[in-house]
Amino acid sequence: MSTKGLAGSVRVNSLDQESTSAMESHELRLDYSGQLRSIEPQNEALFYRPYGNDLSISESYKKHVEGARRNTSASKLLRHAFVQFPTSIEITPQTQEMMLREAVAFINKTHGGRAVFHARIDRDERGKHGVDVFFAPRYEKRTAKDVTDWISLTKFGKEGARERLGQKQEEKYNKKTKEWEPQFKTDGSPKMVWQDSAHFQGQVLQDEWFEHLRDVVGLDWVLRGEKKVGRDPDRLEPEEYKLKQEREKLAQDKLRFEAEKAEEAARLSETVEWVERSVKNLSASIDRVQDGTYDTALSPADMPDQPKRFEVLKEAAPDKRPTLGFRARFWGLNFADGRGPAPLPAKIRAALTKAFDRVASWASELREARQEAERASRAATEAATAFLEATEEEAAQILTDAHEEGDRLASVDVRLQTYATRHEVLLDAMKSNLNPDDFERAMTSARKNWAADPRNPDAEKPTSNSPALGS
Repeated sequence: MSTKGLAGSVRVNSLDQESTSAMESHELRLDYSGQLRSIEPQNEALFYRPYGNDLSISESYKKHVEGARRNTSASKLLRHAFVQFPTSIEITPQTQEMMLREAVAFINKTHGGRAVFHARIDRDERGKHGVDVFFAPRYEKRTAKDVTDWISLTKFGKEGARERLGQKQEEKYNKKTKEWEPQFKTDGSPKMVWQDSAHFQGQVLQDEWFEHLRDVVGLDWVLRGEKKVGRDPDRLEPEEYKLKQEREKLAQDKLRFEAEKAEEAARLSETVEWVERSVKNLSASIDRVQDGTYDTALSPADMPDQPKRFEVLKEAAPDKRPTLGFRARFWGLNFADGRGPAPLPAKIRAALTKAFDRVASWASELREARQEAERASRAATEAATAFLEATEEEAAQILTDAHEEGDRLASVDVRLQTYATRHEVLLDAMKSNLNPDDFERAMTSARKNWAADPRNPDAEKPTSNSPALGS
């Protein structure tokens, strides 16, 4: 019966300082394989970090082992377990939290209760049923003198295997007879050995994980994964063992070749994808220059759904002032989330960088030209304004002069009218005091003079109908 999707598993290995650093890089998605696996980067991992939410694996380990003793000659510092849940479990936020919680509980339960210091379930990968658990079993060691805490990577695994599997009679391979022979003590009794090697520890751990899924998690449909066949090379005949080794080597070489081929194909695909992205951003930069938005400043309001990316962009921008043009360039050559430069070959990166530099130079030239045009436009506007103002002042002066001239002419007209009125009064007085002959003789000479007098309105119009003096 197939156990696909219905069984879980646990894989455990020990880590030294170098492999721990590699695990940290993978957790931060700084390594190549981590970047390839991260297909949904918006889904952040879930963590169990009892010593602090901001602590790395190494920092959590230091907190965990503080005050405890360990075998200083041992090169391995801690253990890493990949706890796989049955893939038939539906993925929801609740089930993933359950998986993280139960994986931590299981490793603690099988390793003395004080083992786990860091755990993580990645949610950006295709597979979402595995939990990475980092642990270093801590226990109290009691002597007649005192009680001290110790760190042991193998103590609880060996104890669990011995408790569950016990002992068996030792066997050794006889090269002469080509037989596996049971071993005896000098007294003739069977020579017994504990079944506590790494193989047996792993077998017991798989049994315990199956039981935990069934009895604690409550998966009544869960199955125990298939046990390995031919666990150790000493269980095979020499010829069979040699043939098995050769086959395994060929299989490993094939797998390595296929893996390298797939990795190279993935790297090439990623390179092509980045080149296309960079060229697209380069085209966008050119469009920004042409429509005059290359230097448009960006603010958090322009990237409301990407606050972290805006902060990365701001830190990288000159004077911490990101613009539309700078964003196109930065995202064309770097990871937007600040992980570093894009995985581009050196020659391609150099060519793209040179192209972006040319666009930036072009934008700078156009910027200066626009500024010069704006300055010229302002100067022309100022000159035109000054000319209009001067013209308006001149027109106002002319109008003022005209008003003054009009006032003067009006005054002359008033004086003329006053003179005419006085003339009429004088004539009336003369007519009243002189006899007609005397009045006529007096006025004959006056009429001649008045006809040519410039004060007379009709002096230039002898044919006028205005009444003459004495008429």
